[in-house]
This record gives sequence, structure tokens and C-alpha cells, in this order.
Amino acid sequence: RDFFQNNENHASYMGTALQMIGLLQSHFSIQAASHSRRDAALQRIQRILDTIHIRWNEDISLSEIAEKEYLSISYLSRFFKKNLHTTFSQYVLDLRLQHAAEMLVQNTRPVTQIAYDCGFRAPSAFIEVFKQHYGQTPKQFRQEQQELHNRQAVGLPESDAVENLDILLSYAPEREQSILPVHTTPVSIVCTPQRKIAGWRRILNVGYARDCLLAPVQEQIKRAQQEIGFEFMRFHGLFDVDMRIYRETEDGTPQFDFTYVNLLFDFILSLGIKPFIELSFMPSELARAQTKIFDRPSIISGCRDLKKWSLLVQTTLLHFVNRYGRKEVCSWRFTTIARGYVYIGCVEPKDYTALYCTTYQAVKGIDPAFQFGGPGCFAAEIHLNNALPAFLQEVCEQDCTPDFITVQCYPHIHLPDDALFMDYTISQQSAPAILTDDADFLIHTLERMEQQLQASHLPDPEIFIEECSSTLWQRDLSSETCYKSAWLAKNVCANLDKAVFGYWLLTDLMEERATLESLFHGGYGLFTYNGIPKAGYYAMQLLSRMGSELIDSGIDWLLTREGADYQLMTWNYCHYGNLYRYRYQRLEQPKDAYSVFEDGHVQRFQFRLDAIADGRYRIERRTITRQSGSSFDKWLELGSPRYVRPDELRYLKGSSCPSYRVEEIRAENGLAFEITLNPLEVEHIIIHKLDEF
Repeated sequence: RDFFQNNENHASYMGTALQMIGLLQSHFSIQAASHSRRDAALQRIQRILDTIHIRWNEDISLSEIAEKEYLSISYLSRFFKKNLHTTFSQYVLDLRLQHAAEMLVQNTRPVTQIAYDCGFRAPSAFIEVFKQHYGQTPKQFRQEQQELHNRQAVGLPESDAVENLDILLSYAPEREQSILPVHTTPVSIVCTPQRKIAGWRRILNVGYARDCLLAPVQEQIKRAQQEIGFEFMRFHGLFDVDMRIYRETEDGTPQFDFTYVNLLFDFILSLGIKPFIELSFMPSELARAQTKIFDRPSIISGCRDLKKWSLLVQTTLLHFVNRYGRKEVCSWRFTTIARGYVYIGCVEPKDYTALYCTTYQAVKGIDPAFQFGGPGCFAAEIHLNNALPAFLQEVCEQDCTPDFITVQCYPHIHLPDDALFMDYTISQQSAPAILTDDADFLIHTLERMEQQLQASHLPDPEIFIEECSSTLWQRDLSSETCYKSAWLAKNVCANLDKAVFGYWLLTDLMEERATLESLFHGGYGLFTYNGIPKAGYYAMQLLSRMGSELIDSGIDWLLTREGADYQLMTWNYCHYGNLYRYRYQRLEQPKDAYSVFEDGHVQRFQFRLDAIADGRYRIERRTITRQSGSSFDKWLELGSPRYVRPDELRYLKGSSCPSYRVEEIRAENGLAFEITLNPLEVEHIIIHKLDEF
């Protein structure tokens, strides 16, 4: 305590100490007597620090937090100083200065811009307090620290002491050596159909329009459509410069070329998929600002000439009508740039509303029957504020009521408030957003959306989850593991009739963020860039085998029927551990990919199906485990080669299918069988009645 009080960096050290406490609690805790008052205080401290560390560069005030915690300002001020040994304002100032110091080292932005980015209202004030804290001006600091320019970027403040967390972790027991508890769940089901299921149709997300013209990507699309089957196909960048649709002559006259578009849409329609067209992004000639946040030519901006934008949209749609027929195009879906880009600083809110309404009117101007929706808001926005109903009210007043609603669901806390997210993830070393501790984040997002839509008085609109994943970061190795298969099984089955599900993304072969660096690197894809199916792909394949009639479901299983056959999906889901949720950094060793999850338990199901006809049944079991169904784990067995040779590629493609077992059992007064799943495992069963004489 004396050390914290007497050291000028006591706030930073106290933050580290709290992280150490969380680490000890997560990895080294034992059962002890409850100390409810102290626990409540620690929880309050954690909530306050979460808010500060997320909104450190905004106008965040003590009174705002006091209101949120139902405390008086004076009490909260004393509480904060007692527990952190500094004032609220000093803690926020120190945090901003620490971020500013990191930015001075990590990028070449002007000092003035860094001052504003870090929440200072005037550059002069920033320079003054920076000099008081560090003993030199920001410019001098940058020059002196130039040799540390390649220092790892961090999303949340860390001191050198935090590096000792890795040392402490080395003493934690290996998870593989732990004896997990076994949970036995008896499940008795009366096999009577409840209702038809409409939710198995899905959106196939395939990166960017130009990516879809690559032969390897097209091969992956064809395989996914053949083995899984999708209703819609969606991608970004139809109006990007590399699709060459739009350009202007020297006098500003618009010119159009649909050569690449014809190649793309002919391919899509040949597979029996309906285009889900995002009319984006902004041609450079029409962009209000030349904002690029990815490693590709996409410009994400408001529009400086809405008349030309409307002409572009209508000319494109007329081309589709003339080439494919009005009836065909009426079965497609249309949206525009997602509203989520407002929250990462690409588009001003008023510019976005104008763009949305102009696009809506342009689409409906060609044919009122064309289906147009939006706004593609972030899930975090649904939880944080009332922006969706406000936006819907605004566009409805302009007669631009969407035909369907779209949302992008990534499980991060307060992501819209983190304007620096895209800048930080450029390094691909860490991500500043905090992963939610809510294992049912998608379920709760859709429930909250439904409440907000009811308040908007829309006539029960169809909801499209146009993008969805377990992470928003393209270097999260958990995406490669069996975790993704359990996550997909859980979230698809839990939201069958609530929304049309669109997982992001089909393939790692997407020109968006930096180089791939390794075969398995944490990419979004269900396929690696060279076409190796991951565990998530096989989960989607198994889900596609489910029936069209719902029989019954639980929190970790779902039973359907198709004709005379029954289909059962089971999973043993484990969420991220607390340490990884907050210290969201790239793992240096691929073998550590499973270390980021909670320990979990062994799940044993004892199923009994009643009201099922007596006789012989063929039971087909397909299981995804670390030993079967996970190409990532097979790659680990190979020694994690950065690049694979042709023979290794063939091995990984051929050896990583789910296990497949068949047995015959007789049903008499019901059918009983057992399933045992380790953490993150998935099993799918088809129960087929055999004919008998």
C-alpha cells in the first residue's frame, strides 16, 4: 500500500495489481469463505475501470459514472481514491498520457492529431501536461524513443510489470492434465413435431467482389454450395475501383463498365444462389473523403454528389434487370454501406442518413418491389443506446422504411465507442476491444433488437444477421480451433427462427488486412487460403443436414425431423477465459490456441426418444474433436509449418474430416442412446428407421 501511495506511477501499478488479482482468481483460486462486501467493492472497481479504459479518450465524467453506479459524486470520489490511491481525473489523465506516449512511438501522426485523438481539447494543454509528466515535450519524446518504434502495440494500457503475468502463467496447471468434472444430463423427448423451421437458410459471405473472381475462391464457393447450400451470397466492394464499374471523364461525365460484374453475377446465379447486394463502397470520384481503413482500395466515406451516386445505383440495377430479368432481380436483396462505419469515424451520421435514403429511393425508383434493407448496425450499438429506433424513425419519416433489418454481430463490449479499433488492429498484434463475458451474446442481441423494433412499430420485419463471428480480429487463433465448430452449432441452433444467419467469412483468401504470414493465423475463414476446410466448415456442413421440423431443443442440443429420419445436434461449448477477454493479444505459439478458454466439463447426454416406432434403427454419428474434424490440430501434429508443401496440403485436406461411426440398435417402447462430449466437441446423429419384413 505504501509503495502505491508513494510512487508517482501508482495508478499504473494499481491497474497492474488488479490484473494480477484477476489472473490469480482465474487460474489459482481455491474455494474459500465468501467476503461479500469486499467482493462487491472489487466488482464495482472493475466496472468503473472497464468504463474508463473503454472511453478514456471521450468526455467521461465522474458524475456520469456516479449516476451509472447509483452513487453520489462525493461518495464515488472518496471510493475511487481509497481503492486506487489517486483521483478520478488524475487516473484518466495518466491513462490518456500513456496512450499518447504509445501513439508517438507507434505512428507518425502529427502531435496535434494525437492530442485530439487522446481526448485533449487543445494541443497546447496536451503539450504542457505531457512535459510535466515525462519531463520533455511530445516531439522530444518521439525523437528519443525512435528506436522503440516497432514496439508491440497494445489495446489496453500495460506496464513492464504486466509481462510478468506470462511468467506467472507458466506455473498454472496444464489444462490437458486437469481432470474435468463430468456432467450427466438425462434427456427424455416425446418425438412429436412442434413446428416447421425456416431458419436453416443462410447467407454466404465471401469477402469482396473482386475476391470472388479468383479461381481458388470460386472453387471454395462451389464446394460450400454443393456440400452445405446457401440461399444468398454477400460481399463488399461492388463499387470499389478494382471492379471498374464507375469512372468519370475529365469533364466529370460518369462512365460505366460492367465487364467484371457480368463475370461475377453469371457465376453466382449459375450456382443457384441469390445475390445479397451491398451497394458499396464509395467510388473515389464521389467520396467526400478518401478514407481507407483496410489494406485494399475500398474507400469508406460519405458521398459528395448524391445525384451521381443515385445515377450509379440506378444504372447498375437497370443493367441487372436487362441482363437477368425483372422477376429474378426482385428475388434479390439490396443494402448499402453499413451504419457501423459511423462509429469508427468513416462517415458522419447526417451523411450516412442522406446516403441511405438516397440509395433506398434509387432502388425503389427502378422497381418498388425490389427489397431494400439496413442499416447494418453493430450489435454493441443495440446494447448501448437507442440509436436503431431513432434511425428507423428518421428514415421512416422520409418514406424510406426498410423492407428488412440488418445487423452485424461481433461479441465485443462497447466497440462503437472505440474509434481507434481499426488503427490498433493494423499491427495485427493486439485488439483493444474487450470480448464480452456473455456466452449468449447473439441471443441477447436479437432479443434486444426485437424489443427495439417493436417500439419502432415496424410490421414484424425480417432480420438478417448479415455478418456474425466469434471475433472481429483476424489474428485470433481461437477461430481455427474446435471452438468455432461449437460456437457455430450453439448460435445457429439457438437462433433458428429469429434471423437469417450470415457467418463472416467463407475463406481466409481475402484482401483486407496485412499478409497472412502463416497457414493458420486466426483468419475469419471456414477455409484456409489454399482451401483446407476448418472445424467451423464441418460444423456448418453438419448443421445443413438438420431437418425442417423441430422436435425439441435444450441449451446444448437440438432434435429435428425430415421425413421418417431424425437429426440430433449436440455441442459442449466453453467460453473465453477472463484473462484472454481483457488481454486480447496475439498468441506467439499456435499450440497455445486452446489455452484461452474456460476449463469446462465433460458433458454426458443420456437421450431417450419416446413415441418413436418400434423396430431397427441405423444410427450415424459424425463427431468434431481435436483428433477428427480439425485441420488446425492436424497442422499442429505436423509441427505447425508456416507454409505447407503439396503433399502436406493433400494430407491436411484428406485427414481432417469428422469421425464417422455407424451402429444398429432396436427400439422397444422408445429408443435410448448416450453421447459423451469433451469441451468444444460437437456430435451430429442421424437416426434412420430401417425397413423390416
